[in-house]
Amino acid sequence: MIKLSKAEIGTISEHQAIVNLTRKGYMVAKACSPQCLFDLIAVHPNGKIKLLDVKTKSFRKKNNYKINRCLTEKQKQLGVKLLIVDLKI
Repeated sequence: MIKLSKAEIGTISEHQAIVNLTRKGYMVAKACSPQCLFDLIAVHPNGKIKLLDVKTKSFRKKNNYKINRCLTEKQKQLGVKLLIVDLKI
């Protein structure tokens, strides 16, 4: 099996998030800038908008503890939400 880079795994997680959200009825747009404070914008049919920062569920190699992710202060101010994707790869 080919070893994937962190960037490739992140890309796969973002696309899996898009699939999951689309299946739930959201319209989804991807951020263009790598420095953007969010990865996706998801708009529900009722008009509710979510700014999402997609992260891949991951574990530490040393002790297999789950790695916790958190938002920056700026992301919190904008109302960005974390969306953790479990790829199981």
